[in-house]
Amino acid sequence: MTAPTPRSAVVTGANRADGIGLALVRELRARGCAPVVGTYRDTATATPLLDAAAGDPDVLAAEVDVTSDASAEAFGRWCAEHLDRVDLLVNNAGIGASEGSVLTAPIEDLEYQLQVHGLGMLRVTRALLPLMGSGAVAVSVSSSLASIADMDAGSTYYAPAKAFQNALTKHLAGAVRRDGIIAFSASPGWVSTSMGGTAAPLTPEESARRLAELVLGAGPRDAGTFRTVDGDTLAW
Repeated sequence: MTAPTPRSAVVTGANRADGIGLALVRELRARGCAPVVGTYRDTATATPLLDAAAGDPDVLAAEVDVTSDASAEAFGRWCAEHLDRVDLLVNNAGIGASEGSVLTAPIEDLEYQLQVHGLGMLRVTRALLPLMGSGAVAVSVSSSLASIADMDAGSTYYAPAKAFQNALTKHLAGAVRRDGIIAFSASPGWVSTSMGGTAAPLTPEESARRLAELVLGAGPRDAGTFRTVDGDTLAW
């Protein structure tokens, strides 16, 4: 009996040693995905990912700045050269909340948040769509803080930028559904990272384990939804 072909995966924002992205690269690889591509924006902070790639020929590291059209397009060409297809795309690249409140924080901070979380997701997804066929999955790593129903004045600009990312992801889901591609948003939970803080109850590895189960098990029912890390539905 022929063994199933391993699923290939791309995870953006996989450079931080304590981040969800790198943990997810390792988790997907441990579950048999191959190759697994992790991305970084700056080589100065990419050592953990580069070390992982050096130790496993089925882990690849690639540079991309999700705020740049040219960089995202170049990344798409790189993927076309190194991958036969993209089965799983996890748009994980992100930044933390801005200092101050919505009344005082510079508007430029909001513009950058929107570029990274919303437009960055769309740039990368567009660049990789030619490699994604029926059954492929595109997940936007969001946050429960993005729920407009529950939003307050905290997490300046991060929360509304993630809500914008959710809106684009839901819109994208409708556009790619006809091609059999499943796009949805998922909250990774409150994770103990340099962004989430030490009080968070989940380790990056535990979050990555649950995210991997969600992504690998995704089906048509998930298209256009906003999921918790355990697969429950979050309010928009």
